[in-house]
Amino acid sequence: MDLSVFSMAVQNAFGAHLPNILGAVGILVVGYLLAVVARAAVRKLLSMTKVNTFVGQSVGKPMDIEGGVSLVAFWFVLLVTVIGGLQYPQSGTAPVSCRTGVLLT
Repeated sequence: MDLSVFSMAVQNAFGAHLPNILGAVGILVVGYLLAVVARAAVRKLLSMTKVNTFVGQSVGKPMDIEGGVSLVAFWFVLLVTVIGGLQYPQSGTAPVSCRTGVLLT
């Protein structure tokens, strides 16, 4: 099979949209990495303040507050990233904006 035919077909189909698609994918990848870093940072910060020990002593049984709060931080950053990644091809200039005009980051 001749790959130049396939290459031309892909270029004709996605040629004008390829930069927007790659930009959105780039935003998603960077946002995922930031979400992982945010989860680790929040977990480390709460671990340093010994939140699990304090809550465990208050309640009377062990609880993993650090894990829950860090997971919420991860999903929040990931949600903002997905919104930005999906908005990027439409806006062209503003990486993370919503239709109401409120800037999310």
